[in-house]
Amino acid sequence: LQLTSRHVAAVALGLSLGGWVAIAIDRPDDPGPMLWGAALLTLAGASLAAFWSWRERQRLQDGVEQLIEAFERLGRGEFSQSSVAGLTGHLGRLQRAFERTRQKLSETTFGRDYLHSVLNSMSDSVFVAAPDGAIRMVNDAARSMTGYPGEELIGTRVAALLAPPADDGGDPVVAASAAGETVLRTRAGQTIPVSFVVSSIANADPKFAGDIYLARDITERKRAERRIRYLARYDALTKIPNRMQFQHLLQQSIARARRAGQGVALLYIDMDHFKEVNDTFGHASGDRVLEALTERLTRALSSEAVLGRLAGDEFALFVEGLSSDADETLEQVSQLARTVLDTAGAPFYINQQEVILTVSIGIARCPRDADNVIDLIRNADAAMYHSKQNGGNTYALYSQE
Repeated sequence: LQLTSRHVAAVALGLSLGGWVAIAIDRPDDPGPMLWGAALLTLAGASLAAFWSWRERQRLQDGVEQLIEAFERLGRGEFSQSSVAGLTGHLGRLQRAFERTRQKLSETTFGRDYLHSVLNSMSDSVFVAAPDGAIRMVNDAARSMTGYPGEELIGTRVAALLAPPADDGGDPVVAASAAGETVLRTRAGQTIPVSFVVSSIANADPKFAGDIYLARDITERKRAERRIRYLARYDALTKIPNRMQFQHLLQQSIARARRAGQGVALLYIDMDHFKEVNDTFGHASGDRVLEALTERLTRALSSEAVLGRLAGDEFALFVEGLSSDADETLEQVSQLARTVLDTAGAPFYINQQEVILTVSIGIARCPRDADNVIDLIRNADAAMYHSKQNGGNTYALYSQE
């Protein structure tokens, strides 16, 4: 501003001196007009200098104020509005440099905001952590899954959110990475099974080094897996072991009895005339009868007896730990068979009608009649058909005859 004022003052002084010389040449004999003209021209030059100096100062001050305001907007993250235009000289260069900076920051901010928008749109939880495992950034799904506000997660180590391994209590992050699955603990103390993937951040700058952890809630998948495993071993209608699981449990029982020098008794149970129930009342009513029979037998039998549904209306149960004495074993299994007959013979109520159903039972003993699962079931089945041939509602012990 001072340099500009000097220039204007020099021009005004030059005009004054020029006017004074012109008057001196024109009226050399009368100095009065010359002095008055010089004074007036000097005053005019000084006034002109002051005016131009004020105008230049005001223009520059307005430009600086607007640039300051533009920089303050830039500091607040407002990149859309440009600075004042039309500045010249050094302020013009500063204004153009500001515009280039604003444009670059606007592009960078757009990329950052776009990345945040993409991460927050993901249904999987994303944790970005430093090399030491301290969390630097999370997305909305991670906050929702863990129940922590974002500011509480920042600085927390990823390992603190994971359940420790069940085997040796080692590093939960290493164990989860190796298994591809882990259990995540929420702020409320709940546990969520998640799939777990770790990826390293590839960047030469050490300040950007770290890892990205991706966690996906697999609660529904785990529930479906448990359901599949259950259905593979248990009957969906009666909720007792199916044929495959029953044979597996019977095999284990035979092995234990063999080591202990004891016996196992198998009872093969088939309902008499059950087809008539389905034909008369429908299969839905037949299913309710099977469920009711299962509940009755479960309540009537001791906890040592294992009951299973082999197929349709065919059931089986076994007990282990029987005495090696043949007569005592016979009494035990006979009493068990009579309990089953009495339990099954109680009336069933179908569509408000009383229905009486009976069962036929075949009994085979291990090791007396067979020493393996397949032969034991086959022999008990043969004894059951012998009971049916005798009219049903009875039991028969297997014999080769």
